[in-house]
Amino acid sequence: MMYAGDRRRGYGESDAGSRGIPLGSGAEVRGSEAVPSGARLPLCELLGLTEGSTVAFTGGGGKTSLVFHLAGELAATRNRVLITTTTKMFYPGNFPGRIEIGADADQIVRAFNAERLGQMFVAASRIEGGKVAGYDAASVDRVSALLEDAVFLVEADGAARKPYKFYREHEPVIPRSTTHVVHVIGAEVLDAPMGDDLFHRCPEHLQGEPFDLRMFEAAMKWYANEKIGSFSGRKILVVNKADEGRERTAAAMREAARPYFDACFSASLKKGEWMA
Repeated sequence: MMYAGDRRRGYGESDAGSRGIPLGSGAEVRGSEAVPSGARLPLCELLGLTEGSTVAFTGGGGKTSLVFHLAGELAATRNRVLITTTTKMFYPGNFPGRIEIGADADQIVRAFNAERLGQMFVAASRIEGGKVAGYDAASVDRVSALLEDAVFLVEADGAARKPYKFYREHEPVIPRSTTHVVHVIGAEVLDAPMGDDLFHRCPEHLQGEPFDLRMFEAAMKWYANEKIGSFSGRKILVVNKADEGRERTAAAMREAARPYFDACFSASLKKGEWMA
């Protein structure tokens, strides 16, 4: 197993989880009613992220965009944020905080604490294609243990920029210190014919088959049981790209997956809106 999920500091349920209530468009939730508000409820709050949370992002459909969106929200509320990957991700050239490449776990902690940094991005090395290679899970665990006053956002999966992926046995690479797993899928896959344009590593025997709601629900059940079944922290699904006419599609996916996750959201990161 690449995960154990035996630590749950920072784990928290939000009261703002009523089904179908728009939580990212100027509304706050009290009980089961949406109440107009001058400011939207931040997604980081709905996910239950607090000091000491280590969050592993898996799947496809906008993981990196979600990571940096949450980093911005957290920094805006005076949380300290550290970002890395256990696989590969693109080098964040416009990142507003400090970037450290090649530092070991102890060096990362010293640099982060010395300047009381608000945001920091770290990776093991730069590689071809404008990407960085990340750290192994043990290194993430060491940093997480030493930075208990920060939120640690970890991209723990790769999908070649596709909205959905088929898994190999060793994937995803989720550190033991993880408190939240956030699985991301793009709404554009529903009812699309399976193939290499939208599906990372689509098996040959499935090429051309429609990825309908029944198949999507079966896939979410498989992922929850086989890939994060032993994880004891909070399991969250985000169906991204709930825009451009895909709002109902994303909502249907969110509801179909609800039995297999602690919380499910449909979201348009482009528009800054989300629903639970």
